[in-house]
Amino acid sequence: MLKIRWFCKDFIKNPLLTPDGISYEKEALMEHCKSQGGFDPVTRNSFENQTLINNKALQTAIESFLEKEPWAFDGEDVSDYNLVIL
Repeated sequence: MLKIRWFCKDFIKNPLLTPDGISYEKEALMEHCKSQGGFDPVTRNSFENQTLINNKALQTAIESFLEKEPWAFDGEDVSDYNLVIL
């Protein structure tokens, strides 16, 4: 089962998957790690940054959803919303 937790209120642009299986926006998670330390905000389990995985499946699902439902992006032009897969 894929666990999706929202750590920020915007759409996830660059989803990262923690070893505990929870996805977060890369920018928000990196800021959390910088200010709070390297641990999962939900489970509180520690991790090393190199154990984080780009969640390409979630990123593809978000891209697909936004293409089909552009209204969900708060009136911004979806074509200007560039998602990056690393």
